[in-house]
Amino acid sequence: MRILSRAALVGTAIGVVEILILVGARLIPDEESALWALLAMAVVPFPLGLLLGRAARLRLWGFVGIFAPFAMFAFVSVAMIPVFPADDRWWVGAIFVSATAGFLVTAWLFTEGSWVPRVFAAGAMLLSYVAVPLAGDAIRESERIRQLKNSGVPLIAAVIPGYQLTRVMDIGQSVELTYEHGEFSDSGYSEISIDVRPATSATPEAACARPLPHRADESSIPCRRISADVWVRTEATHVQAWDKARLAFAWTEATRRSVFARRGDALVMIESYEACEAELLAVLSTFRPTTAEELVAVE
Repeated sequence: MRILSRAALVGTAIGVVEILILVGARLIPDEESALWALLAMAVVPFPLGLLLGRAARLRLWGFVGIFAPFAMFAFVSVAMIPVFPADDRWWVGAIFVSATAGFLVTAWLFTEGSWVPRVFAAGAMLLSYVAVPLAGDAIRESERIRQLKNSGVPLIAAVIPGYQLTRVMDIGQSVELTYEHGEFSDSGYSEISIDVRPATSATPEAACARPLPHRADESSIPCRRISADVWVRTEATHVQAWDKARLAFAWTEATRRSVFARRGDALVMIESYEACEAELLAVLSTFRPTTAEELVAVE
């Protein structure tokens, strides 16, 4: 029992370190920091587990230090299944408990005694690496379907000739659909994005005046009325585009064209940097009802 107690303390210590890495990444909210934090959280438990396992004089501490992090990751995966998306509080609790349980169970596997229950426990953990991702994907897909159905956003999609629906994002108050034509690196590449909201959220004219919260500073750009429920705006801006000569992204001038319209009980914003205004207006006639299952299946 002393060995198991020491193993639990080792796991607890590693859980605290993992949580500190997670909190540190949250304090510096940029993509690079998140990637480094994810890498650190995947790597740190191995050397730290070996070091603390030896210091705690665990039986076969080398094997415990190597295999316990895998058990920890399996427990974290299981803990993430019922909660999607998981908030930070759930992550903290799942990491802390999983680290402690991972080292405790692994240390028990390498203690003296009957080998039968240990074989079953090891087999269960190995099976979880296969079963958990499959079950997790199914549960997350089911949860996304439920969220879309309950979002209050009309479920419609456009069928744009020559374009393929490649991405669907549910951001609470709206559903964003991304359509692409060609390969991103090709000169003929074109992208059209569609933001779908309930028609009660704004009139097309008001939406054109203030399209989205993060673009509220562009409210001075004039809008043009095409018909009672269709408004358009054209604005000069800058975007990052692929520079083939330098093989890198570079800022370049671009023109963003947007169409705002009402389609049934939905307010739609159709936007593109590549497609012309006539192409965007033509999209309005291609909308059709869709289902949450069809939208989730896109990804």
